Amino acid sequence: MDDFNNKDDVGMFGVEYEKNNRQLGCESEITTQLITSGSVVNLLLFAEIGGFDEQLFIDEVDSEYCFRLNQKGYRTIKLKNIFLNHSLGVVSAHRSLKNFKETPRTLHSPLRVYYMIRNYLYISRAYKQGQPASFAYRRIALVNRIKNNLLYGKDRMLLVKYLWLAYWHFKTGKMGKFKK
Repeated sequence: MDDFNNKDDVGMFGVEYEKNNRQLGCESEITTQLITSGSVVNLLLFAEIGGFDEQLFIDEVDSEYCFRLNQKGYRTIKLKNIFLNHSLGVVSAHRSLKNFKETPRTLHSPLRVYYMIRNYLYISRAYKQGQPASFAYRRIALVNRIKNNLLYGKDRMLLVKYLWLAYWHFKTGKMGKFKK
């Protein structure tokens, strides 16, 4: 990163985690969001913009931080050929109800889905106007996570309860770590 031009206006350098690129060299791209796992954060900018939003506790913390960096004119850079082996849930094979083929599905605990929904709604309200296409994609991904957990998860009733609580807590401004 020492050779990277204008690195003072980069709020975070992140890595690829969704696809495993096995290429040589150092390719980078400007992106609107990164995950904090495996990332290098510019601590001067971190202090300037106020750090991570602790109200989120988990899920969307990194996205919200990147959106704030971008709003203030700072870049977030993905190093495309540095791959982090990172799992966002438990992957298991389930038979599709659409075509009856076994396909891998990523499932999450009801509590994790709670955070995904509540925090998505929170950052969507704050940042969606500036990035409508990104939020349309994010909404579809979230709906698919909910669908997979409802269809293939084990704790469906608890999940439904947490879906409602996530929405209710967002509407009433209850943020931070979930307390039973």
